[in-house]
Amino acid sequence: MQSIRNLLRTFVHLEPLKPIYNLIYPSLLLYERQRFYSQFLQPGDLCFDIGAHIGDYAAAFLKTGARVIALEPQAESAAYLIKRHGKNRRFEVVEKAVGESEGQADFFVASNSKISSLAGDWIERCDLPATITDRRIVPVTTLDRLILQYGLPRFIKIDVEGYELETLKGLTQPVHCLSLEFHVKEISRVTLYLDYLARLGKFEANYTFGKKTTSLALADWASPGELYDKITLRSQNKIRKHGDIFVRFFL
Repeated sequence: MQSIRNLLRTFVHLEPLKPIYNLIYPSLLLYERQRFYSQFLQPGDLCFDIGAHIGDYAAAFLKTGARVIALEPQAESAAYLIKRHGKNRRFEVVEKAVGESEGQADFFVASNSKISSLAGDWIERCDLPATITDRRIVPVTTLDRLILQYGLPRFIKIDVEGYELETLKGLTQPVHCLSLEFHVKEISRVTLYLDYLARLGKFEANYTFGKKTTSLALADWASPGELYDKITLRSQNKIRKHGDIFVRFFL
């Protein structure tokens, strides 16, 4: 299925075929993501979508039959999430950021809203094609608080643009499964994520490269040390700038 989607990408460069691309590609990507995340989520499972933005991943989580709690501190994106998924009784928006402790924090709005972050140096750190356009104070909660409120999730997706470690530090217990984004230009930070998670419990890990990839890179899940070595080796070609780590705790 992913090969079909890759073939469709060639249409975007051909003006007469763009309508076909615009019609088919998003639905095909949603279908592939649903199939991919079905290995982590079953109907009735609880999912935390941390950094939900405009709800593309939430759409896939909902398609699995899961209940989705979407965390999004940007008011504009939160409003869009409600408009897009709000009629679904299994969906709830929490207009907050997630960090190491509860309270308030400065949130840096970028010209490209999907890379806005609590990390004020995020754009500079990774030389991203955007600028800071606004700075707001937003409420911050923690993963521990969310678990206390909603229960232990089956899966947590973390995509918080350079604020992954701080988000993880608000979790003090193992969970079933989680994913978090990594960036090739900050590949060394992967060890910080894995080291912190290892304090919570024993786990195995896998990864994907590219935000629209819908297959795990490893046929067999790896130990934390093995995973870091494999990601580091793979990232040397730098064809893709980021990916996601998937962690599965032994509960």
